[in-house]
Amino acid sequence: MNSYIYTGTFSNNNDVSLFDIFIAADEIGLFENSQQVEKCLLGTESAWKFPNDLITLFKYDIFTNLQEIALNFMRNQALRYLKQGKFLKALEVYEETLKYCASSTENHESASKWDFSNYKCGSEELNELSKKEEKY
Repeated sequence: MNSYIYTGTFSNNNDVSLFDIFIAADEIGLFENSQQVEKCLLGTESAWKFPNDLITLFKYDIFTNLQEIALNFMRNQALRYLKQGKFLKALEVYEETLKYCASSTENHESASKWDFSNYKCGSEELNELSKKEEKY
C-alpha cells in the first residue's frame, strides 16, 4: 500500500491482491484509493485472487456490493467449467463458494440457488465424467 501511496503504482508482489489493497485503504481511511480499487474489483474478474479473496471478503459484512459481484464471478467460473465439460471442477468451485460464504446467510442462500439447469451435457461429457469417477 505504501508503494501505491508514494509512487501511484501497485506492487507486482503476487502475495498481495488488489482486494488486500482495498481492505488496507479502507481500514486506514484512504477512501479515494479504496473507491478506485473497489471500482476495479467490481468490474474485473481477473482483479480477484480466488479463493483467497473470497475467504477474506466474507469475514466482512459491510462489503455487500463486492460480495454480490464475487459470487457472480464464482458462478460464471463454475459455468465456464460446465461448458468445458469439467464437471468435477465446476462442483469444486460451487462447494468452495458455499463453504466460504457460510457465515452470510443471505449470500449462502443466493449461492445455493444457482441454476445450472440450462446447461445440457451430451454423451461425450457424460463419458468423461464416468471415466473420472472410475479413477476414484
